[in-house]
Amino acid sequence: MVLRYSLHYLIARGIPALVNFLAIAVYTRLLSPDAYGRYILVLAGVNMANLSVFQWLRLSLVRYLPAYQEQEGVLLGTIGRVYLMLMAGVGVLGGLAAGLVGVGDWQRLVLVAVLLLWMQAWFELNVELLRARLQTRAYGWAMGVRSVGAWVWARCSFWADWGRSGL
Repeated sequence: MVLRYSLHYLIARGIPALVNFLAIAVYTRLLSPDAYGRYILVLAGVNMANLSVFQWLRLSLVRYLPAYQEQEGVLLGTIGRVYLMLMAGVGVLGGLAAGLVGVGDWQRLVLVAVLLLWMQAWFELNVELLRARLQTRAYGWAMGVRSVGAWVWARCSFWADWGRSGL
């Protein structure tokens, strides 16, 4: 049983990691050094903010889900309300940061980073719920769809030349 679940999680994490590794080669080829630097800076900022603001919420979900199996709706409702409060706080701070950086590319990048942070935090919260429920197949599909979807979105944005507008 443990071996089977381990294999499912290895596949669920390994395939998206391979797609992301290959995407780096594509991004470095398609983007200028300046655009790639901005892309990586936004991505690193989103990941750091995600860890700083939302990680404890995911850990709480995994920690308390077994204790609240009979009242899972109560726990999930609380987690959802706290997520919305954190989301509002991040939105306010992101709006202030966008106002401080001035007008132009960086202002748009801050706003895009806030949107990415909200989406990433919501996705990871749901993936942790799947993992805590031992729904390995759904977990694998979610990880794969996110990885491939991010790659497709990036390719479409490169083709649409959104880099010129700072996105």
